[in-house]
Amino acid sequence: MFRSQTYCEITCTDSHGRYISHVVSAWASAATGETESEGADAGGGAGDSSSPGPGKRRVARSAPETPSVTSGAGQHLFFNVTVFGKELHLRLKANRRLVAPGAFVEWQEDFEEKAKERLHGDCVFTGDVSDMPEATVAISNCDGLAGLIRTDNGEFFIEPLEKGQQDVEVKGRVHVVYRRSAIKSEPVQRRKDLHNEVTDFGIANLPGGLDLLEHKLTESVRKRRHAKTDDYNIEVLLAVDDSVVRFHGKEHVQNYVLTLINIVDEIYHDESLGTNINIVLVRMIMVGYRQSISLIERGNPSRSLEQVCRWANTQQRRDPDHAEYHDHAIFLTRQDFGPAGMQGYAPVTGMCHPLRSCTLNHEDGFSSAFVVAHETGHVLGMEHDGQGNRCSDETSMGSIMAPLVQAAFHRYHWSRCSKQELNRYIHSYDCLLDNPFEHKWPKLPELPGINYSMDEQCRFDFGVGYKMCTAFRTYDPCKQLWCSHPDNQYFCKTKKGPPVDGTECAPSKWCFKGHCIWRSSSQPQGHDGNWGSWTKFGSCSRTCGGGVRSRSRTCNNPVPAYGGRDCPGSTFDYQMCNMEECAGPYEDFRAQQCVQRSNKYHKNTKHTWLPYEHPDEAHKCELSCQSKETGEVVVMNQVMHDGTRCSYTDPFSVCTRGECLHVGCDKEVGSYKQEDKCGVCGGDNSHCRTVKLTLTKMPKKTGMLKMFDIPIGARHIVIEENETSSHIIGKCVSLQQYKTPLG
Repeated sequence: MFRSQTYCEITCTDSHGRYISHVVSAWASAATGETESEGADAGGGAGDSSSPGPGKRRVARSAPETPSVTSGAGQHLFFNVTVFGKELHLRLKANRRLVAPGAFVEWQEDFEEKAKERLHGDCVFTGDVSDMPEATVAISNCDGLAGLIRTDNGEFFIEPLEKGQQDVEVKGRVHVVYRRSAIKSEPVQRRKDLHNEVTDFGIANLPGGLDLLEHKLTESVRKRRHAKTDDYNIEVLLAVDDSVVRFHGKEHVQNYVLTLINIVDEIYHDESLGTNINIVLVRMIMVGYRQSISLIERGNPSRSLEQVCRWANTQQRRDPDHAEYHDHAIFLTRQDFGPAGMQGYAPVTGMCHPLRSCTLNHEDGFSSAFVVAHETGHVLGMEHDGQGNRCSDETSMGSIMAPLVQAAFHRYHWSRCSKQELNRYIHSYDCLLDNPFEHKWPKLPELPGINYSMDEQCRFDFGVGYKMCTAFRTYDPCKQLWCSHPDNQYFCKTKKGPPVDGTECAPSKWCFKGHCIWRSSSQPQGHDGNWGSWTKFGSCSRTCGGGVRSRSRTCNNPVPAYGGRDCPGSTFDYQMCNMEECAGPYEDFRAQQCVQRSNKYHKNTKHTWLPYEHPDEAHKCELSCQSKETGEVVVMNQVMHDGTRCSYTDPFSVCTRGECLHVGCDKEVGSYKQEDKCGVCGGDNSHCRTVKLTLTKMPKKTGMLKMFDIPIGARHIVIEENETSSHIIGKCVSLQQYKTPLG
């Protein structure tokens, strides 16, 4: 298999490279009766392997005493490795944020699990090589040393010649080292007779038994352990299809997608969202080739999403208490599932639903983190900014839910509409209340760009051969990442976002929040934004009957910079105005708006439109009208005018900018004062009395019979028949008479 390889013995050393032991495996140390104290550097001296270091205790008398090579929190390990005649001194630190407890990575093919292994977070390390500033190491010592050593002279793989050699461990264990270029890659054989193995039904057309299944799942989920009430955890199944695995390589794809998901987690921790949401990875699946092309139907995003969601549901663990039970599935692919430019597809308000809590995302570099965040936002209930809401002004400022994702690493935020839409639905997502484990990696301790050059990020964004554009000599590379075409260095393209923070932009400099600054051990101190002055209140939305007027302010005094927080509070402030009743007979403001749509044809027929209150709270302020002729309800694709009452059951709260604005009985915005049963605002029910009467009268002749008078000011009138009869009750108001059947 290999053109060149060498064999070597590896020794555990102290920080100066002085010998401590031949033991290199974490499990081998445990097997010989060792417990860790301060990590592999505990010995500190030239090393007598028969003498325990400080803090060691003897467990098995017959076992030789050797230092532990497991690493305590924040501690280091050191090894000497001879690679093709050159001795390398590896300096390693435990990467404890890489793997969540209980997580597994699975490799699947033909819709079946072919391999599965636990991700051992306690024996995975990263580091460097002494006297080689450009060298990097990604390695594990779960069973001998295995992993990658990257130097200026090439990339080398290392692994034990034979695994499970516990008896040989303390005497010195032989490892094989070979160059990465020595591996012969076999061409992938693609079959042409692939077929779709998923049965055909739409996501909306669920089987009858699914409602019962969902009910049982919901009951079970509610019994699970809960997180703090102000925290929500989205437990994610991350599915990586074969196109992504082949592009990044099996050796690197896990680290790459973890970095990507970690950026998504940071986006959801932006203060502008107003809700504490954690992205928690509980399971990772590497999807095989046949599976990948069967799930994705080129040019058909709807069908592709449906198949991905159905597949993710088949992967769900039956027991909600299982460590890998997921709330949401994120599917990454490089296949073209939609028209040119489509980056993602997701159901709206699908979170926690067995078949709708999933997203389909086109992976093409670190900027894909914003696509994943955007599509997951849809599943949480967020709509596009400016489409059905009043947040189009925020799209150019980098809002996550802009129809075209314009957010970038140095400028992004959640719009006020996204925040409102999330708050509308988040409390109904019971599955997010689960606390799966202590979440230890909301942020990377190092900036993500440290490990990825601009050339590598160009390759992620546009493909093999793309490199950082050098045609713009005076252009700050941290403002926007421009990448040159492999065949023409003067033909450059960009995704309109900067390189990720930590990317080297000049000697001893790195990118941070869109600026090329001097590299330092501490990140530059950002400053929070502060509000500018309020504008004057605008005109009232109604001339009578209760309207709304608003004023606004901008977060520009100063604008937040270098990761500083956005301004707290709302951009808009509202007041009620023109509260006096309109002259003449009462007219329903909602009904007037439906009448104005009388020229709207529906199904090629003209209708008389009557007002209709949508039962869904999320659509209270959207204009819905009911046909007088057919009874059909139609959403008119517009929001109701500012000042329209949100509901016929709430005489005070009004719609503004398509959202329901809570108003108290004192006509103050944001007030929660209510009328008591006497109609007194904020009263204590002491200004009226309850009257109950039972009337029995027999009519002496046919026609109308006066039963009683209702005094002016009476409220909450309830009239009931004790026995069913053929009579009707009518009310006489002024000169008009209205009759309503009883029973």
